[in-house]
Amino acid sequence: MLFLGSGLNRGITNEKGKGLPSEQELQASLVARFLEKGFVGTSLAQVVDLAIYKSGLFAVQSHIADLLSGYQPAKSHERLSALTWTAIFTTNIDRVIEKIYANAVNPIQNLIVFTKGNERIDSAINSKSDLPCFNLYGSINHINDPGTPLILSHEQLPLNLGSRSLMFDRLETYAYDHSVIFVLGDAGSPGSRSILQRMARFLDARPRSYLLVDSMSETEQAYWNSRKFDCIIGSFEDFIDTVNREIPQHTRALSLLIEGLLSHESLPNSAI
Repeated sequence: MLFLGSGLNRGITNEKGKGLPSEQELQASLVARFLEKGFVGTSLAQVVDLAIYKSGLFAVQSHIADLLSGYQPAKSHERLSALTWTAIFTTNIDRVIEKIYANAVNPIQNLIVFTKGNERIDSAINSKSDLPCFNLYGSINHINDPGTPLILSHEQLPLNLGSRSLMFDRLETYAYDHSVIFVLGDAGSPGSRSILQRMARFLDARPRSYLLVDSMSETEQAYWNSRKFDCIIGSFEDFIDTVNREIPQHTRALSLLIEGLLSHESLPNSAI
């Protein structure tokens, strides 16, 4: 099972070759569009709240959608669709995951996206080839729905949880029976820690899961290991390339490779 966060973002570009905007760039763009210059440096959550207060939810979310539109996955991202997953959960609000599966020539699974916690999820999954993908923080595809506003910062989540709580509950239910690979980039960020600490509450009930991160100290690795998270140091590109190289197409069972990856301090940069 996959949990996709900011660790997926490397290599995603628009037609000008520019990568997805960072949290700081989103904040600066919102201030420039909706607020006074004095709010530069204010937290993203506060800027979003004030911008919505001044200009309304739709105007702010429409601006965010414009900023995040037009981005395409890299070749390494497209290899994601060549593997079989139980489910995908993501805090990314762009359309990159949908594009990965839409661009795939022969995807193993059919991606079915859920953005609202009260959707009839079980009835929408009709076969084993259907892959549920849960947008925990919303999606720029649904900017007109006031019931599921976009979440740009983990600080916004408690006040906008609503029916999303059902999707978080489903994440926990899945994690009871399946190992999860968290593609985070930075496991120390407040948003990542919030998700991981939520999962760590069920230490004895769930199988061991894995953190794919750019870097992590030995102390941090030991800390997360004590909470049944093993750490894989490397980029998503290195990881997915190694998985596709090592796992035979007729099996595609990800667990066959995990222990092998964990035996190295980092993934090989030359993996293809």
